[in-house]
Amino acid sequence: MEQSQNTVATRFIVEGMHCPKCEAKITEAALQVPGALHVSVDREGKRVTVTHLDESGLAQAIRSRIESLNDGKFTVTGIASGEA
Repeated sequence: MEQSQNTVATRFIVEGMHCPKCEAKITEAALQVPGALHVSVDREGKRVTVTHLDESGLAQAIRSRIESLNDGKFTVTGIASGEA
């Protein structure tokens, strides 16, 4: 019998996004974190929503990955999680 894993959607408020290239970099980076399933970026609203497996520490790993891009030019100033 196959077990399904719960997923959550975590919304990150990200400062420093200014173009479609920024959106693409963040999307690609977030999806490289094992357990990340889908990424939606709203550059004008400064929001990045990542649907991911509901595993301890995964949201923090995604946050760290985003903040490591562009020599730290992206800053996560807020984070909220909820059911996907």
